[in-house]
Amino acid sequence: MIESENDYVHRKQWISELEYRLKKDVHLSATYIYDDRESYDSAENLWVLGLRTNFNH
Repeated sequence: MIESENDYVHRKQWISELEYRLKKDVHLSATYIYDDRESYDSAENLWVLGLRTNFNH
């Protein structure tokens, strides 16, 4: 499925919000998220990854 311009902007905002929340959580390894970013094609997947990481630490 081709991503529309609006979807792309929304996804980037989603990722920015996620990164902001991760940086505020001292128990979360933000580097892990950044390293795996290219493996995930949506912010929803990044969010799930973030939650998993949070529980693992």
